[in-house]
Order: sequence, then C-alpha cells, then structure tokens
Amino acid sequence: MTPPRRATERPFTVIVCTACAADQNLSVIDELRPTIRRCPHAMLVAAPCMLGPLTCASRPTGVMAVVQPCTKDRLACGPTQWIGPVTDNDDAAALRDWLELGQWENTSVPTQLNRHQRWARHRSRSN
Repeated sequence: MTPPRRATERPFTVIVCTACAADQNLSVIDELRPTIRRCPHAMLVAAPCMLGPLTCASRPTGVMAVVQPCTKDRLACGPTQWIGPVTDNDDAAALRDWLELGQWENTSVPTQLNRHQRWARHRSRSN
C-alpha cells in the first residue's frame, strides 16, 4: 500500500464559483475535496457568481476560482489569485497539484489556468 500523498500545511481558502459550474459536466468542488482533506488548514467554499452576470457572460466558458492564502485563524495574509476557467479534469488536476504544493507566491499558476488574465488583457485593449 502506498502512503497518502503529502500536501501543504499552509492555510488557504479556495472559493469556487457555483454559477460557472451550473453548465458544466465537471464538478470542481468534487475534484478538490480530496485535496482539501489532505491539507490540514485548507477550506473549500462554494460561492455564487463572483464576477457579476455581465462579466461572466462575456468571458470564456469554465469554472472560476479564487485562492486566498491565510493564517490558521482564517485572516488573509497574501494576495488572492484568480484561477480559471477550469474546463476539464486536466485543469482540475493542475489546480489540485498547484494547491497541494503550497508555494503560491513562488510558483506561477499553471498556464492553462490563467486564461482569464489573457482574456481580461485583451478585453481592456479592445475597449
């Protein structure tokens, strides 16, 4: 039997948009639950639309998430990072692995999970 995979001891909260998930066959919440269980100071939150209906409707399809490093008392202690859109199981696995690593300030968000940044930059240039 292999030992359970180790995950970060660093506290964090990951918030997953449930409005984005409504049209998906993928449950990012279900994909992240085992990770949250392996991280002793992690919290998983399901939230309604975090971007607002107009912004959400005009962006690429997929589930958005926000990661907030925090203290064990749940006080924010670092920059939030927007993640997404998460569009398939491979994206969910990349998010899971990145969260478990726990080096959010030093390790960039996996490329496939920062498509929202490219979209936001493109939209701001076209306005």
